[in-house]
Amino acid sequence: MRPAKVAVRVIALAAGSVGLLFLAALAFLVLRGGDSRAEERSDRIIPLTLTAESIDRFNIVGERQDLFGSLEWVGGFVLNDRTDRLGGLSSLSVLDGGRRMISVSDDGTEFNADILRDGDGRPVDVDRPALRQLRVLKQRMRYRSDMDTEGFDVSHQPGGDIAYVSFEASPRVAFAPIDPDGWIGPLRKMVLPSAVEAVNGNAGFETIVAAPAGSPLAGLLIAIAETDPDDGGLSPGWIFRQGRIDQRDALSFSVVQSDGYSITDGAFMPNGNLVLLERRFGISIGIGMRMRMIEAADIRPGAKLEGRVLIEANLADEIDNMEGLSVWTDDAGATRLSVVSDDNHSFLQRMLYLEFKLVR
Repeated sequence: MRPAKVAVRVIALAAGSVGLLFLAALAFLVLRGGDSRAEERSDRIIPLTLTAESIDRFNIVGERQDLFGSLEWVGGFVLNDRTDRLGGLSSLSVLDGGRRMISVSDDGTEFNADILRDGDGRPVDVDRPALRQLRVLKQRMRYRSDMDTEGFDVSHQPGGDIAYVSFEASPRVAFAPIDPDGWIGPLRKMVLPSAVEAVNGNAGFETIVAAPAGSPLAGLLIAIAETDPDDGGLSPGWIFRQGRIDQRDALSFSVVQSDGYSITDGAFMPNGNLVLLERRFGISIGIGMRMRMIEAADIRPGAKLEGRVLIEANLADEIDNMEGLSVWTDDAGATRLSVVSDDNHSFLQRMLYLEFKLVR
C-alpha cells in the first residue's frame, strides 16, 4: 500500500475527521456506479500486463496481529492495471486448491489468472492474467447496466464445471459450462419467479452460490438480492435448482440486515454452511467489511436468517470496497476464504485480493 494512502487512512481514523470522511463519502457514492465509458463488446481473450504490491499484514494500525475473529490472516496483494482494462471486480471463485482464480466484473467481463505464492504459501501475485467479455444467449444489449454482473459461482459436476452468474440490474441468473481452457461458455438465462421482478434494479442480485455435493443443500442454488422492496431491513433470497431453466416454482427466504451492512457476495463452505460477505459505508464510520456464517440447517423457505459474525474490519485494516468472496480447501485440508474489492475503475480505490484461514 502506498505510504500516502496509509497516512490519509490512519489520520482519518485516528482524528475522526468528519470533513475527510465526507469527501470520502462523496467519492464513494459517485464512483459506486462504476465507469460510464462505452466499451467494445467482444469475446476475444485479452492478455493483461499487471503489477502487484504484496500486503504483509492486515491491520495497519497498532501492533501486528494475525487473528481476526474466527479467521487467521494469510496474505494478499494489490493489483494494478495501467491500461484500466481490469477493474470493478464483483465476485470470485478460487479453484484448484488456491492455484487459480476466476472473477467477474460489473462491466460484464471475466478475469482469469493463476495465483502465485511464496515459499510459505502466501499469495503474492498473479500469472497469465487475461480478460474476456461474458456472453449471454438471447440478450439484447440496450444499456451498459444489462451486463452488471455481481454474482458468480462454480458448481463441480462429474461432466465438468458449471458457472452460475447473477446480474443486478433487471435481476437475472444464467449458467453455462466452463470450457476446457477455463473460460465461461455462452450463458443461458433462467426463467425466474414473478416476485423477482419487484426487486429494484439498483438493489438486485448480489450473489449466486451453488451448494457443494455431499452437503445438506446439494443440487440447489441460493440467490440473494441486496434489498427487499417491501422491507428495507431484509435481503430477499430464492432457492433454485442447479441445471434447470424454469425456476418459476422457486421458494424464498430472507436475510436480516444489521448494523448498516449490505450483502455483496456469498459462498458455501464444504459442509453446506453459507458465508456472506457484507459492506458498510457511512460518513462518520468510513468503510467496513463483515463476514457472517449461516448454518445449512437454517436455510429453508420462509426463514429469516442472521448467523454469527466471523470477522469485522474497518479503516484500521487493509480493506476497500469488498465485493467478491470465495471459500475453498487448500492442499492441507484447511478452509480458506478469499475476498476481492471493486475499485470502480477509480484511482481513489484499490483492487485487493485478501486471503484468510478459518480457525474457529
